[in-house]
Amino acid sequence: MNGPPIPPNVILFPFGSASTPAVSNNRGHGSNGSLDIKVAGYPASSGACSATGEYFKVWGGWYANDPATVVACGQQQWVSDEQTEHLTNIYNTLLDNGNDVLVMGYYANCPWSFTNWQPEGNVIEGPSSGNSCDSQSEVDANGNTVTQTQQAWAVGNALNSYIAAAVASVQQSNPNGANLQFALPDQAQWQQHQGWDSDPWIFPNDTWIHPNKEGHGQLAQTVIDEACVDFGQWCGDQPSWVTGTQASAAAAKKKQRIDGVVKKRLGTRQARHLPSYTKQGQVIDWNASKRSRCHVFLDKVVSHKRAGSCTVTAKAMRSHTLKGMTRTVKIQVVRR
Repeated sequence: MNGPPIPPNVILFPFGSASTPAVSNNRGHGSNGSLDIKVAGYPASSGACSATGEYFKVWGGWYANDPATVVACGQQQWVSDEQTEHLTNIYNTLLDNGNDVLVMGYYANCPWSFTNWQPEGNVIEGPSSGNSCDSQSEVDANGNTVTQTQQAWAVGNALNSYIAAAVASVQQSNPNGANLQFALPDQAQWQQHQGWDSDPWIFPNDTWIHPNKEGHGQLAQTVIDEACVDFGQWCGDQPSWVTGTQASAAAAKKKQRIDGVVKKRLGTRQARHLPSYTKQGQVIDWNASKRSRCHVFLDKVVSHKRAGSCTVTAKAMRSHTLKGMTRTVKIQVVRR
């Protein structure tokens, strides 16, 4: 990259690393919490959700858990480990100290060691001896075919939505919230360049977790593109960091719209996913009004036991080129 180095008050904070002290723990979390690896029959890594991929019935053989079951385990660990609190504390501290912060979510990734589909590493052939996640499938309890890939994508999407919710919450609550932004790697593109593909962005001679040279280049480009949109930095053919008023010269002109649909009816004591992003890539902070028959939990709207009206409001932060967004949605909670 051309131009001067990153100023010391700019923090690039890629979340997808278990080495971050505030989010690392002995129970495992995120995708690491779903890993199950054995070498020569001995456990080498076993996360809290490592046994959720498939299960064995004596009278029926192997069955797969539906993706929602695997996600539910990850959500339970997320809440148990207080990950949202850890992240919001980090973001608030960085902002309060005058930093500009760009948080990057997880790239789509399915290592062969994801849950317990194929846990055996091979000491002779090396750790890349697993089979592609697409090749691993079983039926679930309802007779639907589920692949290891589907489960991994679902967990990755859920984790990114939890991170996005934490970022959006701090954006709206911290006076310096506009200095906190979120970047999401192109999930569809990463899904096409897994460790078993002919053109991988994941290091192929491994458990298919870590980006290779091409993958790191893609992540760097994600950061560059988002820094231009959100901070007015690293724009153009020769990205560089500009100082003074140049970076804030552009006016926020583009409107934002919710990327997804919020259904207007919800049964009592039900939960439904809320869109995490605008179509322009900004994260959304959702909140329910005080007298609503619902509340917002992580990336979901959860109805109460009594029927009635549920009003939720979506807010997306203004950035360098994007206008702020506020949208109110009314949901009818019906008895079931």
